[in-house]
Formats: sequence, structure tokens, C-alpha cells
Amino acid sequence: KVGCFSSVCTSWMPEVIKSFREEYPEIRIEIFQGTYDDVRYWIKNGIVDFGFLSVSSAKDLKIEPFYRDPLLCIVPREMAEEREGDSITAEEMSKMQFVVQRKSTDADVSNYMKANHLEVQTNYHVVDDLSTVVMVESGFGICLMPELTMNDIPYDVVRIKEGGYASVFELLNAKSFAQLLAKGEKPIDEIAKMSIDLLKLIHSTVVKPGSMPDMKKVALNWASFLKDYLPEEYYTKLYSLVEAVPEDLHMMHGDYHLKNVMLQNGESLLIDMDTLCHGHPIFELASMYNAYCGYSETDNSISQSFLGIPHETAVEFWNKSLRLYLDGADEETVKSVEEKAMIIGYTRMMRRSIRRNGLNTEAGRIEIQNCKDHLLELIPKVDTLLF
Repeated sequence: KVGCFSSVCTSWMPEVIKSFREEYPEIRIEIFQGTYDDVRYWIKNGIVDFGFLSVSSAKDLKIEPFYRDPLLCIVPREMAEEREGDSITAEEMSKMQFVVQRKSTDADVSNYMKANHLEVQTNYHVVDDLSTVVMVESGFGICLMPELTMNDIPYDVVRIKEGGYASVFELLNAKSFAQLLAKGEKPIDEIAKMSIDLLKLIHSTVVKPGSMPDMKKVALNWASFLKDYLPEEYYTKLYSLVEAVPEDLHMMHGDYHLKNVMLQNGESLLIDMDTLCHGHPIFELASMYNAYCGYSETDNSISQSFLGIPHETAVEFWNKSLRLYLDGADEETVKSVEEKAMIIGYTRMMRRSIRRNGLNTEAGRIEIQNCKDHLLELIPKVDTLLF
């Protein structure tokens, strides 16, 4: 079991695993991807056998340095074209807006900022590398990024002669899964498989307690809200069903759908990481059900405006995705899991519509009644949300 942060996972591990398997085919390698703090936690608690860390983030752990990774300064194309030369100083950066990742994501960047007295001005705090660069591309600021991180992102990087920094002139060249499906550039079966392969990788990641929101607590709030809108016996059972889901420290995206996964050079990349959380996968499946089926059930045009695909295609994609996630389970099992996801999904939708003044609009009342009808049908049939 090996713990590693993002750039090591994408740049080194595929080739390392391939060569190791050729040499030792009987040994199984398990990869745990996370932040520096995650990797430290996994090592200290025996969840992984060893891990990759930067020297500055290792703290009290024994570490053997073997690679020096210079930092790069990433700037929007417009800024790069307006500048004279290809260098930037710490003093210049101090006057600029930054897009930053949290400290546990990259301690070396935080240490550089501290050493150079950079008091960052920012309104944008993200977790993953791709989201950071996309924010820069959109003109929301600049960022600092280890060179290794940029190796698998096809941007033109110009190295600065002094200090080991660089400016990025060419930015993201990727398409969302929604775009690929809408334009027919990839068949639906292939996109569904890529989507679920990435989702399973996310769900295989164990996070440190307290490092991100617990989705069960969020879902309990959704259920609690419906106390005055459902018959008492239905509300009581709904709340009990959610409450009975055990604590689960496996990572979830929280808003996983076709528009939040990008394909770049054959690699699936996740964006919009502000919804990251942990919990049982039924909560993730509920969010996916809403994105593909629930939100557009009473108004099919929503699927076209939201995902860029017809409602029928979105429903088909959900059906294929669920079956792939359940590894070819029989239809009775698939139906059972779908009904569990629907209970959470319609609970969330009903609360959402009521809070958005839905009771005072015709479309809102139709959606709220639809959610309620589903819940009244499903809650008596389901005795557990686990699968």
C-alpha cells in the first residue's frame, strides 16, 4: 500500500506499477492518493506501508529525498502576452491576486510564500491542481505550482533563468464528458466506463477524520427539513434510514456528473472540488441520480440546458453508470440500489425546491409534489440505505 500526492500519482506511479508488476506479478499494489496531510496520516497510522511526501511536509517522519521539484508561476495568457520578458519576482507577485490551494495540499508553495513574505490576496481557495489552473485561465489570479504537477497538463511553460520559476502561456486543452457525449466524439458506453472508473478511484480513497465534510450529517439535515412536509411515520422512517448509515471515511466528490469530469490527452480529470466530502457511496449515487434523472423529471428541458444532452440520453447514461458501478449486478440488485439513491435524491430535491420558494410557483409545486409522491412510494419499501 502506497500513499502519494496528485503529481506523483499521475507522473510516476503508472510506470512504477507497470514495471513492478512485470518483476513481481504475485505482489498486489494498492495506491492511496491524497494531500500531504492525508499521506502523513496514512503512514503514521499504518494505513499505507510507505508514501511520497515533500521534505517540508514530512515533519517527524523519516524521509529519503530523491527528486528536486522546482516551483512554477502560472499566469493567464493575457498577462503573459502583456509582460516584457519571461520572469516574475516575489515583489511583483505580492501585488497580484492569487488562486491558492489549502496548505495541506502543497506545503512547499506555502513555505515559499512565507519565506518571501507574500501575504496572499485571494478570494479563491481550491483543493485540486486542475481547478487551480482553470481558475487562473479564467483570469481570477495567478498561482504557484510544482513543475512535476504541470508535466501532465499540456501548457507551454517557459523557464526563468534565475530562481527556477516560469510562466505558463498556453492553458487548458480539455473537454468535459458532457461535451464529448453531446458532440458524439465518444460513444456513451465508453464515457460511462471512464466516468465510473474515475468514480471508483475516488471512492477507494480514505480521508483523515475531520479533513472534509461528512455527507451523512448533510443528508440528515435534508431529512430533518422535511419534518413538516411528510406524514409523521414517513418522516420518522426517512430520518432513521439516514441515521442508520454508518460513518464512512471514503472520499466522495459530492457533485459528480458529466460536466465535472474532463478528458485531457486520454486522461480523466476531476474539477469543481469544493464539494469534496466523505461518506457512504449511496449519497454520491443519489447526487448522480438527481443530475441525470431527478432534476429534469418534471421538466425535461433542464437536462439539455444543464448537461447539454436530452433527458432521455441523461437517463440512459445514469442506467449504464449504475450498472457499471455495481459491477454487473443482477437487475433486482440494481433496482434496489436505485430506489435507495432515489430516496436521498428526492429528499434533497424536495428541500431544495421548498427553500427556493417552490411552493409559490406552479413549476415548483409540481416538482415538490413529484418528490413527495416518490418518497411516499419508496420509504415503506426500503429498510436500509446500505448496499
